[in-house]
Amino acid sequence: MTSHVEQQIQARIAAARAKREQQRQQRAELTEARTAGLAARHRTKLQRQAEDVPPTPPGRTMTPASVLAANKVRTVDFNPRSYTHIRSIAELHKAYLLEEFERTGDYAPGLPVATHTNTLIIRVGDEIGGFCAIDPHHYALELVYLAPPYRGRGIAAALIQQMRATCPQRMKAKLPFTPQGQALVTRTGLLPLQPSDASVQAAADRLAEIHRVIRRDCPHKRGNPAKPCRRCWPKALRRSTEYALAAYLAEQRDKTA
Repeated sequence: MTSHVEQQIQARIAAARAKREQQRQQRAELTEARTAGLAARHRTKLQRQAEDVPPTPPGRTMTPASVLAANKVRTVDFNPRSYTHIRSIAELHKAYLLEEFERTGDYAPGLPVATHTNTLIIRVGDEIGGFCAIDPHHYALELVYLAPPYRGRGIAAALIQQMRATCPQRMKAKLPFTPQGQALVTRTGLLPLQPSDASVQAAADRLAEIHRVIRRDCPHKRGNPAKPCRRCWPKALRRSTEYALAAYLAEQRDKTA
C-alpha cells in the first residue's frame, strides 16, 4: 500500500509525462502544418511564375531578346548618386556573399562596383532583381547576381548572350568562378580570363581584412580561419560590402571634385 506522499509523487510524474506527450504531439502537428504550408507556398510561387512567363511555343527556342521581353527585364546603368541604386547593390551583394559562404564556407570572388567596371542594374518588371558588372577593358564578365525569386527563367544567360552578340571580341569571364558561375559560363560559352596580379592582391587584401576583423571581434572561436565562425563571418561579409561601396563612392567623389 502506497503512502499519500508516494501517490502525490506518482501523480506528478504521470502529469509530467502527459504534458511531455502533449507537447510532443503539438510539435509534430506544427511541423506537419509548416511542411504543408511551405509546400503550398512553393506551388503557388511556381504557379505565379508560370503565369508571368509565357510558355515557349512547341518546336521553337526562345531567343535571348524574347526571354528578356517575356520576363519584362531591362537594364540601367548604376548611378552612384542614386540612394536606391546604392542600397540595392549593397543588399544584393551581401546576399551573394552570404549565399556563397553557406555553400562553400569561403569568401566569394567579384566586386559589384569598381573603377574598372561598368555596373548595370537589372530590373525585372518594377523591381530591382539583380546587377551585372562588366570589365570593358578586357571584355569580361566580372560578376552577375540575380535574387532568388528571379532565377530559373534564363534571365542571366539571356543577358550575357545579348552582350556577347554586341561585344567586338570573344567575351570572357574572370576567374575564379563560384559553382553557379561556372555553370553559367559553361552555358553561355564565355572564355575564362585569369585575373590580373592587382585583382588577386586586392582580393587577398579584402580577405585578410575580413580575417583581421574576425580575430579582433570574434568571442566564439577566436577568429580561427580554419573554422569559420558562423556568427561572426556573416557580419564581416556584410561589412566588406559596405567598405567596398564606400571606397568606390569616395573615388567617384574625388573624380568629380
